Amino acid sequence: ALARVEFKKLEDCDPDNLALWKQFRDVSLDEFQRVYKRLGVCFDSYNGEAFYNDHLGPLIDRLHKSGIAKEGDDGALVISVGDESEPPLLLRKSDGATLYATRDLAAAEYRWNTYHFDKCLYIVGSAQALHFKQLFAALAKMEYPWASRMSHVDFGWVKFADSMMSTRRGNIVFLDDVSEEAGSLTRKIIGE
Repeated sequence: ALARVEFKKLEDCDPDNLALWKQFRDVSLDEFQRVYKRLGVCFDSYNGEAFYNDHLGPLIDRLHKSGIAKEGDDGALVISVGDESEPPLLLRKSDGATLYATRDLAAAEYRWNTYHFDKCLYIVGSAQALHFKQLFAALAKMEYPWASRMSHVDFGWVKFADSMMSTRRGNIVFLDDVSEEAGSLTRKIIGE
């Protein structure tokens, strides 16, 4: 419950939470770029979730006014993306906080408007399959012709030493470790 309160404060631009977030983001991005450099990877843009914060209010208002998103009894805002047996896409919780899905919708619109992509690929593990199914269904419901150009490339599960990766549970597999292990196994196979 405390994490939800702090997240909402961050979304509401609480100065202390913003300062902490910026510090964490900068340290994380430095580390990501170190690993990317090691792999020979570079990006044109490093826009993370927070980049889309200014897009969320207008997006939510537009979806609510159009009737695509509907408010539930608890005050949460959802988009029905299938029949009643399928869970809806949650855009805004009853406390007013947004979710990944909200930012992913805003990001999809931004990416289309900015890049006019031929294909937009989300290379993400199996655990997120439902999220992307809902996201793509919501974009189709919004009648975007480019929604069909979006795909989830499911790479399965990340396991290391018989442990499943789960950031929420603290089971984290670092890319450096995966790279070292892959290199070690490759050298062993070549040696054989």
